[in-house]
Amino acid sequence: MNQACTERGPRFHAWCDEVDRFDAFAAALSALAYPGGLCDVSLSTSGTSEEMWRPEIPVDEVIAVTRPAFKAASQVRVSLGSPWRWLGRHGLSLECYGEDYDRRWPSGPLGVGVDEWKGLYPYCLEMAIGSGVRSVEAEAAMISMHMEQDVEGILLGLCAPDAHARVTTGACAAVLRWPAPVEACATYHADAATVARDLALSWVHLHDGDVVGRAARLPLSALAARIEAAPRGARVGVASHVERVDEHETLDLHASRSRSERPTRDDAVRCVPRSRATSRSRASRSSKRS
Repeated sequence: MNQACTERGPRFHAWCDEVDRFDAFAAALSALAYPGGLCDVSLSTSGTSEEMWRPEIPVDEVIAVTRPAFKAASQVRVSLGSPWRWLGRHGLSLECYGEDYDRRWPSGPLGVGVDEWKGLYPYCLEMAIGSGVRSVEAEAAMISMHMEQDVEGILLGLCAPDAHARVTTGACAAVLRWPAPVEACATYHADAATVARDLALSWVHLHDGDVVGRAARLPLSALAARIEAAPRGARVGVASHVERVDEHETLDLHASRSRSERPTRDDAVRCVPRSRATSRSRASRSSKRS
């Protein structure tokens, strides 16, 4: 595991329509919370003084107090204990953003954060191997299998907690914002036949600078039209490892503030193809285009 992974835990993202948003949030909360556990909840609404903070209340009460207060400009965040083996009492945070809030700060309407990577990927694993020699390889293999199961469980808990197909697509990422799906740890699609959206969403993010959490609402036909509109022979580069994805996220942040690269749309981070990351050092970034 490299340094980029140890600084913060993974993020899970999901997209659903505004009409289904709170129901999707409530269903995910019920699926992800530890049975009988207590949660801390906060809710605020942009442009108003409305704020709510309730510590250590059960899931049903969280839903009851936030549903009538949740508006288009609201954000709600719940810290919760989870049934996953290494996460601890408050190992997860579940977030939901109203349409107006998400439009102003686009990132995707639903998200789950893990406090630290060690919550899913502990540094060591006690194994009962009798009098034999400890096998680091065997421990790593076991931890990897457990981690894969937990990542899948959290992603499905967020995107498909019940029989209602509210969430259309989602992802697990090692960086804070929703990355190009081809650079994510895992992706979810309500319809397996639309897995090609991973390539299409990746293109509009890498080439056109669209925020994935906003472009995720577009139908496959609209995404395909965007790709067809690109100049013949146009290419995009895909990060080769997690640290590079993190570097590109920083470059996008810089581009969003640059006069030459700043986009005119609120759902984009740059108006040109992705810059080439030429150094692993955060102190020196290049804006040379690939």
